Amino acid sequence: LKRLQRLSSGTGLIFVPSPRTALAMKLDVAENEVEFVIVTMGGESVCRFSVQKGAIGLDLKRRIEELEGTPVARQRLVSIGDGVLPDHAPVAATVACGGAVVSMVRLVRLPPCTNVYIEGGRGHFVSVDERDGVIKHGDAFIWRMAMPCEGEYTFEAAEGPHVGKYICTLDCWPNDNNSQLGLGDEPNTWQLIVGDRGKFHGWTCQRALFSVGIRSTKTRVGELGFFWQWHPGHYSLASRLDNQYGADEAYFISTIDDTSELATGP
Repeated sequence: LKRLQRLSSGTGLIFVPSPRTALAMKLDVAENEVEFVIVTMGGESVCRFSVQKGAIGLDLKRRIEELEGTPVARQRLVSIGDGVLPDHAPVAATVACGGAVVSMVRLVRLPPCTNVYIEGGRGHFVSVDERDGVIKHGDAFIWRMAMPCEGEYTFEAAEGPHVGKYICTLDCWPNDNNSQLGLGDEPNTWQLIVGDRGKFHGWTCQRALFSVGIRSTKTRVGELGFFWQWHPGHYSLASRLDNQYGADEAYFISTIDDTSELATGP
């Protein structure tokens, strides 16, 4: 509470512990605008600004980059009570203050990322069904690949209606409906197991010099590994011993700038 009070000092705002209680004093904000106070997950001030009512999450991210410097692609915004804010949906205001509206949003700074394509299995690219967010093969699709910790990676949709969501599974157990790959707000992390190009089916990934198996980090090295596996209408997890992934679990990851080079190597 003291940290929030320091944040509000000199602004005409008084912050109180519960978002349901009044957050009110006179605000110099037009009636058709929303005042956003951006803080870190620890409550430290980042910036504040006003935008028109009906602004979407991407509008907020662009203002934050302009005022504070964190690139849009490395921002995740979390609203108190509403969870992660989507890029292309209107941001709901949380507290009305006598004609003005104020919202507090937490900023999570994501690790640096690389825009990549992923292809393999039995051909085509790892893509997304726009209707339900199921991971399936299709045309080239841009993913943001990041390494939040050493040797572990996340894959975030960088285009389409599900932008900002991560590849994940409902459960870590293979060969059932819960292991089907989809998109969610919370990322799963994955290891990249490098193998030779002989892992691929002969008609796929002709330019690849080596292959990559994408393994869940929910089991340790030396234990049964769960790898992305191609299926006709989706991808799911398949169990493999000693990191011995097969042709249906072999992938090629390339940057969008030069699809002749892998984004990661041995």
